[in-house]
Amino acid sequence: MISFQYTQVSDELLHRFVELLETGDSIVLLGPRCVGKKYVLARLVERLLERGSSPIGYVRFFEPGLESFDDQNNATHAEANRLQLLAPDIDMVIDWLRRETGKQAPILFAANVDALPQQRAQRLLREIRNRVKDSSAGKPCLRVILTGEADLTRLVYGPDSQFNCANQFVIQGFAPDVFGPFFHRYTRSWQLAESSRNDETMAALYQRTGGNLYFLRMFLWAAFDWWGHRFMREPEPIDLTAVPDDIVVSHVLASYGPGHARYLTEAVARRPHCWAALERLKRDGELPVERHAPEPLELAGVAVRAEGRLRFACPLVKSLVDRYYTEQRFGDLFASRGNWERAFDYYRAIDPAKRIRPASLDDVGDTEAIVQSLHTSLHAAATRNSEKVLDLFQQGCLYVLGFKAVTFWTHREKWDREQTYGLAQDVSPDLAAAILTAARTGESRLLQLDPIAGQQVLAAAIARRRDDEPRAVIVSDAIGTLAGSVSRQELAKRLLEHFLIAFERAVQMERDRERLAVRDRYSQIVSDIFASLGTTIVNAGQTIQVAARKLRDGGYRRVLFSLIDPTETYVEGVPDDADPTAAEIASKTKWLLADSQQDVQPWVVKHTQSCVIPDATIHPLTNKKIVDAAGIRAMAVVPLLNHNNQPIGTVHVERADGAVPTPDEITDLERFGKELAIAIEQSQRIQMLQSALDKLPEPIVILDRRLRLRYANFPATKYFPVRADWHDREDATRPEYEPPLPQPLEVGCECLADAQKSLQQDTRIVRHRRYREHELDHRVVSLTQVVRDWRKEMIAVLCHIEDITFLARVFAALELVQKATDVDSICDVTLQAMRVLGHTWGRLYRYATPDGRGQFVSNRCFGQMDEGLKKRFDGGDIRLPPRTEPGEAYLAVDERQPLVFCRRDDLTDGIVHVTELGLEARNVICSRCPSGLDKHVGDVWIDFPLRTRSKIVGKITLQCPKNFPPESFEFIKLLCEMITGLLEACELREREFADKQRWIEQAAENAIRDTAHHIRTRLGSMPLFHDEFKRIAEALPEGQLRTELNEVTMKFQHLCQSISRLIDETRDRLAPVEQVIRANLQQVELAPLIRGSLRAALPNTSIAVVDPPEPLFLLANATMLDRVFTELATNSMTCFNKMTKLEVDVTVKCIQTDTGDLVAVVEYCDNGPGVPTEFKERIFENFFSRHPNKLPGTGLGLCFVRKVVAAHHGDLQEVGTPGQGACFVIRLPLERLVLQKETE
Repeated sequence: MISFQYTQVSDELLHRFVELLETGDSIVLLGPRCVGKKYVLARLVERLLERGSSPIGYVRFFEPGLESFDDQNNATHAEANRLQLLAPDIDMVIDWLRRETGKQAPILFAANVDALPQQRAQRLLREIRNRVKDSSAGKPCLRVILTGEADLTRLVYGPDSQFNCANQFVIQGFAPDVFGPFFHRYTRSWQLAESSRNDETMAALYQRTGGNLYFLRMFLWAAFDWWGHRFMREPEPIDLTAVPDDIVVSHVLASYGPGHARYLTEAVARRPHCWAALERLKRDGELPVERHAPEPLELAGVAVRAEGRLRFACPLVKSLVDRYYTEQRFGDLFASRGNWERAFDYYRAIDPAKRIRPASLDDVGDTEAIVQSLHTSLHAAATRNSEKVLDLFQQGCLYVLGFKAVTFWTHREKWDREQTYGLAQDVSPDLAAAILTAARTGESRLLQLDPIAGQQVLAAAIARRRDDEPRAVIVSDAIGTLAGSVSRQELAKRLLEHFLIAFERAVQMERDRERLAVRDRYSQIVSDIFASLGTTIVNAGQTIQVAARKLRDGGYRRVLFSLIDPTETYVEGVPDDADPTAAEIASKTKWLLADSQQDVQPWVVKHTQSCVIPDATIHPLTNKKIVDAAGIRAMAVVPLLNHNNQPIGTVHVERADGAVPTPDEITDLERFGKELAIAIEQSQRIQMLQSALDKLPEPIVILDRRLRLRYANFPATKYFPVRADWHDREDATRPEYEPPLPQPLEVGCECLADAQKSLQQDTRIVRHRRYREHELDHRVVSLTQVVRDWRKEMIAVLCHIEDITFLARVFAALELVQKATDVDSICDVTLQAMRVLGHTWGRLYRYATPDGRGQFVSNRCFGQMDEGLKKRFDGGDIRLPPRTEPGEAYLAVDERQPLVFCRRDDLTDGIVHVTELGLEARNVICSRCPSGLDKHVGDVWIDFPLRTRSKIVGKITLQCPKNFPPESFEFIKLLCEMITGLLEACELREREFADKQRWIEQAAENAIRDTAHHIRTRLGSMPLFHDEFKRIAEALPEGQLRTELNEVTMKFQHLCQSISRLIDETRDRLAPVEQVIRANLQQVELAPLIRGSLRAALPNTSIAVVDPPEPLFLLANATMLDRVFTELATNSMTCFNKMTKLEVDVTVKCIQTDTGDLVAVVEYCDNGPGVPTEFKERIFENFFSRHPNKLPGTGLGLCFVRKVVAAHHGDLQEVGTPGQGACFVIRLPLERLVLQKETE
């Protein structure tokens, strides 16, 4: 940082400056006015011109408003008259710099640089800085010497300065060697006699003036004037050393005023930051130096630096400061700057008796300036509030003009003193009467009053803050005080007039600000509501509660909202739990819109205009019962109009102070009502939207751009462990706040990754996902898509997860149904499909008409049954009541549509109950189901009819989960319609196949019958041939025997050939049977087929079928296998003795052969006579028949059985013990063995 050099003007200093300039350095001179800067410049110019080394440029800048150098006091600036004024315009100076610096090294003298405007001064200094270069560079070097006062410091000193010069000097006056010639010149010009004491006098004056020529001239003028007045009659030689400093100062201030010392006082007045330091310097005599740069007091000429402290520049200055800068002067300084707080602090320190101003003619100007500043401050305070205006006015009256009291009055029932400032005193009756008469007119004006009882009094009616409260102000002196000057009276009147204008403006601005504040508050209420929509506010009721609470906080005792109902028939009150009285009124508020005279609410809605009621007890449109019960008096009802100016409701308000709402309030409420109506409609839309999102069965999650949760519906909690609701950003600042998505499930994590990717890539992402839960496979489809605002900016991302598990199960069920080939397999896979769909139990009934009456017969089931009941159900042993009897069993087939039923004891039998997801369930309490099939309380089930257009096939009864959606209901409905069609097609196909089979069997029987007839015919001729042979053999001679024998042999051969030909023909005729068997193969479960065949063939026989541990599925012709076991049952019944009861035991199992093949083994055993050992193989031959105690049969039954088994690549053996019953063992290779448990 540059060091300043504090010095005095001397020949040595001038010589040093010349050396610096000649060596290429520049110089900055700082100091107060008239301290010798111009003298230095003049002497430097003379010396440099004498040397003739470099071109010299001269420029001096004037303060704004001065046109020439002569406009200033020539006597004061006489020492600078030799300076040549070249370029008062900065552009000319810059042009000169650019021209001269290109040729040689010029010297520029620039005086009073700080008189330029700041930007122009900075520009000039930048030009100078760019051209002041080091002489060692070999280029011309510009040298400058700049002078200025305080404002130059910031331009040449500090980090932001424009020109940092190493040679910066602060001039503190003239040195004695320079001061002496000036002193002698003045004494000679004023014809002071030379004496031996001149040197002593000069030394004394140098010490008293600090070497400042300006102070020397001021001292000489005052001394001559004072000495002349003192010794006017008896002239005596003047003794300058005998004139005291305080006499000089007082004489200067009294004779010439402060203008004679204007450079010092003006410099102080321009620098408010030095006033506090001046006060301390006045009090303490010295100050510590706070920085190395010159202080403002130094540059004002008040103080000089010595030994690290600031002291008065000279005793004369100290006397001037002590005499001139009083508390009133300091107060005037701060008042001139508008710092009234500090100004009044100084004014309060003045003796009250001396506060009356103007105190003299000389003080009139100062007082007028202060009062004018007070006028400006009053108008400025009016922009803040009326209290500031009142406070500034009353203090101005008390401390600036010196009045004793300022009293404010308010008229309610009578005039009451509101507040008194200054000396409290009573107002005379005459004055009070004058105020009462003039001020109640309501005009804000000055009252023309004459002095009363020796008082100087001013009074005025001031602006009212409320229409019913007239106000007045009185400014007065104490009783007995002499009236002030006319100037004071005039200044007081002007001050009061400005006060009235400012106060009225302040009151109006307060009203305007209050209205604006009310409007802002109302707008903020609506803004807060809009900001909370979807988070803390999700319906119209919450919107109204927030608005009502805010209005009550704003000064209304009661707020009641009413809305038009959705049918637009009534206007109804909206309850508010926060206000019990308003809630009670709301419960009684329901008025027909058609009758607008019924109450004020429908009237306001019909006319869409506000209604202000001063007294509700007598108004024709108010309900007097409600008014009396609630204590309603003054009130207003304002319509709520939407953006189309259509009413949606009203708002009823009552002020907390019981006053009638003003027109401005009504206007603001009407505006608020329009904004609030839009918010109410938006909240209604939000409510509808959220209700729709909450009702969606699919999870919905909305995240903002920082992936913070904003909304989640209830299904989303399955994948994201958060609460289902809107989430506000401000939730993150609450202590109990949890992370938005803590540890989501696997699907949730993947969905979050897709959401982030959607935001980054601005794209729509759809993914199919699989996961396991509770040992079950689930499938979902996730969708993530960005959400944009009206600016098309991305503001959020939507995550939608759709559970397609049920749809996948539907396709799996369809795949199972697709594999069915006959009625039994269709029935089996139907229930398997229902288990796959997730139902916990299900039952399949087939429709039958055994005795001419239609009824449902059990066929298949799963779940909710013990093993015994399940076998009975699967065996068809359970029948529902006939169709002709009452009950719900046949409602579904009768109405030809699926029906949902439930059992709830809290509902009436037969009533329709709607489930949470929209299914209509009929309540059934008295069900006529067979034992074991009764429903429990809380059960819900569905009957799906299996019915074609022409007949009833059956029905499926399924358990219905609580969360069963209607769309799943429709899927199962379509599946059941498909199953119905398949059953009908399979039955038709089986009927056609049975007809074909019967034709084949009939053809086979006819062929066998013809063959047997031909065989018997030919065999019947055998005895005749035999007898013929014997007769010929006996009658013919021996020689002819061979010939005859040959003839017989030929006939036997012919017979044998005929029999072989018949057998071949029979075989050819039976070939289609095997082809039919091969052409109708399907997957068949073995045990149920055997059980069904035997129960059909032996209805009254004890049959025991032992099932294998796991179901065995065989690729076979179900019809032919059914005939196999039917034939075995027929054989057992034919050979059985009627004296005992036939019993049949069947065991089905699966074994593995040595080659690793799987074989199904069926052991069929009865308790008949059995098969003898010698016939165990012959019974399988064609035409072999041996029935004990009966005529022979055709001998083809067991032969047919073996052929069918062989057609399935199996074998058949009889292994029973003779006399203990027959036992047939059938071995059938398994094309595919299915060992699996039934899935849900």
